[in-house]
Amino acid sequence: MPVDYEDHLAGLTDFKGPRPGHHGPQAVLPSCPFCGAEDKLWVNVDNGLWHCYRCEEGGGYIRLVAALSGCSLSDAAASLRDGRRRAPEAGSLGDLAARLGGLTLDGATEAERVEADLPDGFVPCFDGSRWRVPRFLSRRGVPRGLIQVYGLGYCETGRCRNRVVIPVVTGTERAWQARAIRTGPSVAKYLSPPVDMGRLLFGEPLLRPKEETVVIVEGAFDSIRLTEYGVPSVAILGKNLSDRQLAILSARTSSVVVLLDTDDERAEASAIKVADDLRGSIATVKIARLPSGLDPDTATREEIDDALREAVDHGSIAGRCRSALVPRRLPPRR
Repeated sequence: MPVDYEDHLAGLTDFKGPRPGHHGPQAVLPSCPFCGAEDKLWVNVDNGLWHCYRCEEGGGYIRLVAALSGCSLSDAAASLRDGRRRAPEAGSLGDLAARLGGLTLDGATEAERVEADLPDGFVPCFDGSRWRVPRFLSRRGVPRGLIQVYGLGYCETGRCRNRVVIPVVTGTERAWQARAIRTGPSVAKYLSPPVDMGRLLFGEPLLRPKEETVVIVEGAFDSIRLTEYGVPSVAILGKNLSDRQLAILSARTSSVVVLLDTDDERAEASAIKVADDLRGSIATVKIARLPSGLDPDTATREEIDDALREAVDHGSIAGRCRSALVPRRLPPRR
């Protein structure tokens, strides 16, 4: 059931309107949660798309709810369930609007829909008043602002004990990955619920409605690092691109850079296959390579920027050309 955006927005802030707009009725917020400008942020109450005409931020409704409430994307999603008009609570996942971000993301029947609650024993890194960040995240240098945005947490008990939990929200669907803090021959690096994770695209809620270029990476922490650097990105949560992920990407952008781990021949082949799968649906497809021994999560900002600038136009005989990607910075969370 689609969300009544106007009614839900009324529970979060006072607004002017709705007033007529080029693409439907618009609600005008008193101030932008990103830059503070008054009467510059307009929200389409038909589809939840929004745009600030001062700082040029914009995107799907879930990101706006997270910014207005100072919570994670997954907690913002929970506040949309059943049209509840209240501030989101930390540590839960819920249904997203059927038309989130202006995308229907159709083809999902109730039987196919991925809806996996967070694992037993889940503890949010930030519960609204107190931070509890595992050393695993501190050592990796994950900024607290992004820990809060993505709703990262960990498990002290249960099947996912001693793992960092990464909520994954895409369109109307939701699940999670649990990354082992300590790995070994007998320890699986990642655990996930028994659902089709190929239906999800980590980082999708942070994309603008129409991104100039999106970088595809392999893992969630790769995407989190690129977000820290201001680079629009999504993680396919593996080395293969599903038809569902391709459909979501083709609705969001016409230009993609594939930045998978390419340290060996098998990884290189995976990157090429993903690029091949994109061709025909995405107008511009490039492959970027980092120096040997690096992946997007461990590379510096300069190394990422260099790799994107030198991205190879996939299928072009001309060889190396400059990427059209211009990194953008996400404003610091208040």
